[in-house]
Amino acid sequence: MRSKKKQNHQDYSAGSKKVSLLTWILPWLVLLPGFPAIHFYFKSGILFNTPGAEEAYLRAKNLFSLFYHTAIYGGAVFAALEVIMAFCYFLTYLKLCFGKDFASAKPYGKASLKCTFFAFGTLLLMFFVHAFTYGMGV
Repeated sequence: MRSKKKQNHQDYSAGSKKVSLLTWILPWLVLLPGFPAIHFYFKSGILFNTPGAEEAYLRAKNLFSLFYHTAIYGGAVFAALEVIMAFCYFLTYLKLCFGKDFASAKPYGKASLKCTFFAFGTLLLMFFVHAFTYGMGV
């Protein structure tokens, strides 16, 4: 029985680095299309009042729309993925706790909290993208 506990803990630590890297990267992926969305929002605002720049304005507006929707909908998918990961870790944590395997359960509890924390970080970055685009027009 002892070897199974060690093996279970080693399985977590092997996959832990991949999941930890994933939870660190996912929130920042919102900003990859978010920065161009902010840029094209302000560029379309400048081109709106420029005479003779109708085509450039429409192009900037379309590019803003593309990048903005990619950032917001992509962020929603990333946040949902992080919540699902947190839920799976929490269920594994509860399973190990009820099985009286507290030593192996601790890393799963920490991973569940970490995924939840980063889900809120993803939502916060989505809010910043929205605040610096449509929120600036208010």
